[in-house]
Amino acid sequence: MIKIDLYDEKTGDTLHFEKTHVEFGMFKKIAKFNKEMSLQEAKSNLLKQKFDQNILTTAEEAEYLEVMSGSEIEDIERMETLIVELFNNPKVTTKTLESGLDLSKGIETLQKILNDAMGGIKADADHPAKK
Repeated sequence: MIKIDLYDEKTGDTLHFEKTHVEFGMFKKIAKFNKEMSLQEAKSNLLKQKFDQNILTTAEEAEYLEVMSGSEIEDIERMETLIVELFNNPKVTTKTLESGLDLSKGIETLQKILNDAMGGIKADADHPAKK
């Protein structure tokens, strides 16, 4: 099960959204997203190590600048899009995510939803009735 609370500035209310069933097909999309994030982090760490040791090639220097210049915004946008798709609710949009989540917990909330979705898929697959 996944859930999210989004503050609605127009009404001053906090709206609660839940989805008890996460489609198995979402597993592939979440797993792909997680793989891309892990690969990006590993690449960043490797380039950082080479930079610290002053052994970057010219091509790696350009790649290092690209990686370090911040793809964080794009990563957040991809995460938001995935969350919107997970909920499949017309009231859960990228706009409502951006305006309804608190700045201090926004990323943490989105990551928890993805983790819960993956756990839900695994828990459903491990259910005794499925064995």
